[in-house]
Amino acid sequence: MYNYKEIQAWWRDDDICEDTNELDSLIRFVESNNIPAFLSVIPDRLTQSTISKLKVYKNIFVLQHGYSHINYAPLVEPHNEFGNHRDIQIQMDEIKIGFNKLLDQFGDQFIPVFVPPWGNISMEVKQILLEIGFKGISQIGKVSNYIKGLKDLNSNIDFHNWKSTSELSYTTEVRSWKNIIDAINKKINSQTNEKEIRIGLLTHSQIMCKSDWKYFQRIIQYLQSSGTEFINASALIN
Repeated sequence: MYNYKEIQAWWRDDDICEDTNELDSLIRFVESNNIPAFLSVIPDRLTQSTISKLKVYKNIFVLQHGYSHINYAPLVEPHNEFGNHRDIQIQMDEIKIGFNKLLDQFGDQFIPVFVPPWGNISMEVKQILLEIGFKGISQIGKVSNYIKGLKDLNSNIDFHNWKSTSELSYTTEVRSWKNIIDAINKKINSQTNEKEIRIGLLTHSQIMCKSDWKYFQRIIQYLQSSGTEFINASALIN
C-alpha cells in the first residue's frame, strides 16, 4: 500500500517499573511477534526483579520515563513532573540519578532517550538533557520547541484514548480500528514530500488485557503487510 515511501515504525510502552503479569504479557508479545519494544522505565520505582527479567531479552530496550512519575503541577495546569514548578537543579539531579541507574543496570540496552511523564516538560529542563547525556526525547504528537542536537522521537499513534482528572484518577478506552488506521494514514499522507516516514506507536501495557494484545497484534500485522519496517535501537537514534 505504501510502496512509494519507506515506512518505519517503532513501539514505545510506558510506565514500566514492577514485575507484573502484564509485563509478562508484553514480553510474550515481543517474543512471539519478533519486533523490538522500547520500554519507558520509571527509575525511582524500578524493582530489581524487573531489571533482572528485562536484561534477558535482546529485543527489549529501555528508555528513561522521568524519575518518579510524580505530578508537581497545580490543578489548573496539565500534569508535569519536569515543569517550572520546582528548582531546576533538583530536577536536573533527579534526571541524572535516573540516567546513571539505568545505564549501570542495563548498559547498551539503555537507549539515552528521555520520555517525560504525560508528555510534558519545560523548555528549561529540556535544554539540559543534552548535558546529561541524552540523544533524544520522546513526547506525544507534534511538539514544537526543538533543541539542536536532541533528536525528536515522538509517539504519534496512541493505542488508548485518555480522560484524566488527577494523577490517579482517569478513564481510558482502546481506540477503534478506524480511528487508529485513519491516524496512521494521516501521518503518512501528511508527509508527501518525505522519502522516509516514521510512525511511533504508544501503548501502556500495564492496563492491557488479553483481548487488547490480540487487537494490537492486528495493528502490527496491518503495518507489516503494508511494507512497514519495525526498527531497532541503532536505527532509532542514528
